[in-house]
Amino acid sequence: MKIRISIVILSLFLSACYYDNLDELHADKGLVSDCNDDTTAVTYTRDIKPIMLNNCGSDNSGCHQAGNLISQISLSTYNDVSAVALTGQLLGAVTHDPNYKPMPNVDDKLSDCKINKISAWINQGLVE
Repeated sequence: MKIRISIVILSLFLSACYYDNLDELHADKGLVSDCNDDTTAVTYTRDIKPIMLNNCGSDNSGCHQAGNLISQISLSTYNDVSAVALTGQLLGAVTHDPNYKPMPNVDDKLSDCKINKISAWINQGLVE
């Protein structure tokens, strides 16, 4: 009988241990910072490409992938993103400048950190 009670108590004790991984629970809610505030020496590969993949759908399943007929703007490669950045459209869209279509949509504006990264990358010469 003592063994059964011990097993029940041990089971209850172990089931009470619960670990929430904030990254897994809230990554899509903007509660977890996935942006480093450092805007020195921003590069496309290290800093901008992840923003494009995670926020602009430039991977194989998203809005701004190559060949998407809905958006008509590809942000899949360095050359694609650089071309849009040079026109001012990229920064205008992510800052929600009224002269550009806001991207991501109005409810999902990028964090200030990500906008600062994009701005710094453009101002630093679009380093790959």
